[in-house]
Amino acid sequence: MKISKLIFVIILLAFCQTPAYSADRPPSYAGQFYPADSLELYTMVDSMLAQAEDIRIEGHPLALISPHAGLVYSGPTAACSYKLLTHYPEIKTAIIIGFKHRVDYQGMAIWPQGSWETPLGKIEVDAELAKELQIACRACLPTTKYFGGEHSLEVQIPFLQVACPDIKIVPIQIGYQEDGVIDYLVDALNSVLTGRDDVIMIASTDMSHYKTRTECRKLDEYTASFIQKMDGSGLWKAARSDQAQLCGAAPVAVVLQTAKKLGADQVKILKQSDSGYFSGDTQQVVGYLSAVAYKSGDNPQPKTEAPQQYISEDQRKLLLTIARESIRAHVYGEEVPQYHIPSGVLSDRGAAFVTITIDGRLRGCIGYTEAILPLYETVSTCAIKAASEDPRFPPLTKSEYGKIKLEISVLTPLQKIDNPATVEVGKHGLMIKKGYYRG
Repeated sequence: MKISKLIFVIILLAFCQTPAYSADRPPSYAGQFYPADSLELYTMVDSMLAQAEDIRIEGHPLALISPHAGLVYSGPTAACSYKLLTHYPEIKTAIIIGFKHRVDYQGMAIWPQGSWETPLGKIEVDAELAKELQIACRACLPTTKYFGGEHSLEVQIPFLQVACPDIKIVPIQIGYQEDGVIDYLVDALNSVLTGRDDVIMIASTDMSHYKTRTECRKLDEYTASFIQKMDGSGLWKAARSDQAQLCGAAPVAVVLQTAKKLGADQVKILKQSDSGYFSGDTQQVVGYLSAVAYKSGDNPQPKTEAPQQYISEDQRKLLLTIARESIRAHVYGEEVPQYHIPSGVLSDRGAAFVTITIDGRLRGCIGYTEAILPLYETVSTCAIKAASEDPRFPPLTKSEYGKIKLEISVLTPLQKIDNPATVEVGKHGLMIKKGYYRG
C-alpha cells in the first residue's frame, strides 16, 4: 500500500512541475562547510588527501560511502574514499546520492545537466547518463528545484575536483527516505550500469548524531557491521527501527544493494572517526565512516602522468591581456571582463604566478602553485590579488596603473619525485610538503 501511494505522488509531481534543464548550481555552503577562498579550499582538501592512508584494494570499486559534515570535522574521513578513487583513472563519472535535510518532498530529484560550482570552479554534469537514469527510473524527477541550500551532495564536490579533476557527476537527491524509493533506484542503477566500469556510486551519510563518544562507537560499529556484510536490505530495516543510526540510510542501502547486483563481493571500511577529534568535545559527537564496495580480481591501473603544458605565443599574449584588463577593472571599480576561452591549455586547470613591476621594482606578486582553476581564471585571479592583496605593498592605485609591467609564469603540473638528483637547478621548481605545511 505504501509503494502504491508513493507511485501516485511521484506521477503527480511529474505532471504538475515543469523541470528545469540547463541551470548551473552555485555553491550554497562555501565559507560555512568549507573555505570560500579557492586556494585555501584546495590546500585543505589536498592536504587531507595527502595525509589519508593510501589503502589499496585488489579489485574494481563500484561504490563509496563518504560523510558530509563541515570539512574540518569529516574531511579526513572522506579523504580516504577519494584517495582510493585516484587509483582508478578509468572512472569518468560519479553518481552522488544524497538526501534532503531541509526541503520536504517525496520521490527523488536528479540534476539533469549543466554543472555544479565551488570555489575550485565548475564540475560538469554527465547529462547523457542522467538522461538514461531518468528513463530507467520514472521516480527520478529531472529538476533543479530541490537542491538549493542542501549540503549532503555539495560537500563531496571539492574532493572530486581535487582528486579526480576530469570526472563528471550525476547528482541524485532523495526526498523522504521510503521503501519504494530504494527499490526504484536500485533497479534503475542496476539496469543502466550493468557492463560499465567507468562509473562510481557515492552514498553521502553521517553516522550516529550527538551521542557520547562511547555511545557513538557502539552504535556505529553495529551500523558498520551491515555495511561490512554488504547487507543493504538489513541495514535499511535496522535503520527504520532506529537500531542502526545513520542519516543517509537510504543512499547507503541503495549503493550497497546495487553494487551487489553489479558483482561486488567485498566491502572494506576505510576509516571511522567522529567530530570530537577536531572539536575536542567527546560528549556530543557525530560519527563518520568511509568505505568501498568492490568487485575483487581487477587490479587497479596505475595513474598516467599528465603531459606537460605548452603555451604558444598567441596564448601568452592573451594571458597578458587578461591579466592587464583584470587589474584595470579592479583598480577602476569596474566589473572584471568575462572571457570565452575555447577548450585547450588555457581552459584546463593550470597554476601560475603574476608579477607586477614599476620602473623595474617589484610592486606585487601572487600565484597558485597548484592547478585549481582554469589557467585563464588563475591568471585573472592572481593578477587582481597581486595588485591588491600582496601584504608587502599597499593596493595599486589608478595613478600607478599606466606604469605597470606584467610577467606571468605558467607552471607545468606537479610531479612526485623520489630522487632529489633529478632536480635541475634553474629549471625546476620544488614544492615540499609535511602534513598541512608546504613551501
